[in-house]
Amino acid sequence: MTQGIQRDFSWLVVASLTVLMVAGCSDDVAGGEEDCASDEQWNPAAEACEPARTGNDGMPDTGDPSDEDTGEDPGNGDEDAGDNGDNGEDPDTGGPPQPEPCEPADGVGMIEGTVTIPSGELPLPDVSVYVPDGPLDELDPVDPGASCVPCEEELSGDPLDDTTTDVEGIFVLDEVPVGEDIPLVVETGKWRRTTTVDEVEACETTYVDDDDTRLPSNRDEGEMPQFAVTTGECDAVECLIRKIGIDDEEITPDDEGGAVHLFTGRTSDDDEAEGPTYRFADDFNDGEEFTMAEDWWDDSDELLDYDIMLNSCECSPISKDDDAMHAFEEFTDAGGRAFLTHYHYTWLSDTPSSGSWDMEDVADWNFIPGNPGGMDQTATGEINVDFPKGLMLRDWMYETGTTPLGEFDIHHVRGSVDDVDEDIAQDWVTVEGDGDFIGDGGEYIQYFSFNTPVYAQEEDQCGRVVFSDIHVSGREMDMSFDPDPNQDMSGPDYPYPDGCVTDDLSDQEKALVFMLFDLSACILPDDVKKGDW
Repeated sequence: MTQGIQRDFSWLVVASLTVLMVAGCSDDVAGGEEDCASDEQWNPAAEACEPARTGNDGMPDTGDPSDEDTGEDPGNGDEDAGDNGDNGEDPDTGGPPQPEPCEPADGVGMIEGTVTIPSGELPLPDVSVYVPDGPLDELDPVDPGASCVPCEEELSGDPLDDTTTDVEGIFVLDEVPVGEDIPLVVETGKWRRTTTVDEVEACETTYVDDDDTRLPSNRDEGEMPQFAVTTGECDAVECLIRKIGIDDEEITPDDEGGAVHLFTGRTSDDDEAEGPTYRFADDFNDGEEFTMAEDWWDDSDELLDYDIMLNSCECSPISKDDDAMHAFEEFTDAGGRAFLTHYHYTWLSDTPSSGSWDMEDVADWNFIPGNPGGMDQTATGEINVDFPKGLMLRDWMYETGTTPLGEFDIHHVRGSVDDVDEDIAQDWVTVEGDGDFIGDGGEYIQYFSFNTPVYAQEEDQCGRVVFSDIHVSGREMDMSFDPDPNQDMSGPDYPYPDGCVTDDLSDQEKALVFMLFDLSACILPDDVKKGDW
């Protein structure tokens, strides 16, 4: 399988191919190091002058670990985002192995491009890109509903050349057949976008327009997972779905044909009921009502129609009945994906009165009476880079503008999770309590994930669960629950989409976007990237 080429070195590959082509077609060879301009450096392997690589200190990055950049720019031998897996332990050697000389008679060219989320705003790493051996209409269909999609399953269409994107979403296919109307597939989990490249020439690089390789915004552009999203006043996951670029026409009640179905989180017809009533968005602005979540998730047959279930925080922990708990387990064991925010820890921490419940073993919970955290507190999230996907998250967030490296602010921080069982779950982000919030201080996990069935062998796991103690809509704001121009809200006074008022993605929302697309990808152990599988 052809491996992707890191963008850090794409200039080296292109320049090397250019020199080799010239050498193959002419006896004239460029002079020597003395002919290089001031902003170039001599590459003895390619026998050519090439743009000088620099670190953030402005000096050439030689690849020698003793040549240290200043600051935290991924690009040196200490903190190299481009290496995407060495965690600074291996020196930057100056690039991948040189490609074989390309001759026009070989009949292969290169395709390069960038894969992004549907809006085009953020790149996506670890996405499969390939050229199938056949027409696009002969690819295997993508069927909605919970199903097993292991990464070891072969890509459809018997690929002639395939790779995965790097942390900047960039892919390079370097053994593409020469010709016209070359089919190209972008795929991760049940997201699939296809396009046709007009022409690929021998030993030349063809660049694909970014708009042709972003994930689809609607099903006219390509295949998408089937989502179920529940509302909740203390969060607004439905607004994040909209902000990643899914078209409004695809966001509907469950009795309509959208790719995203909205359900009403907990509410009550009883004005005298204890606790919140009518707190969550339950219809669209035009009055179309959502089905109640509690009437839907009790039935596994209903859940199994979906690929991904996302539950917004409901402002207090609400225990689910046995039917819902067992339906949730059946859904995730069959390949369903679940994204749980804050008080939806009850799906994991509670135990049904009948049957076994392995999910209670994944974490140690910190049930502080009252509010488990400071409503207006901000803490620094530390990304765990002790596993490949965590390192990829760190480097990806840095590449998308989050600094300093490996950290981001978390607003309205919570401390529900003390620890996870490392044999069955993976922690991604932690914060340090300071004694004034989240209990008596200490380290608290903000994100963790695990594959299901919980105790199955890795090769037999089909589903996945992500728990986030971070609210999607968390920002610096007045927590009075009044409409706020800086805060997405979910409630009867601002039905969907009126409650979605922000356009930009905060750092903690970007981290959730990463987790969402990781959740929807093919199933892998958390300590492996797809590109290394």
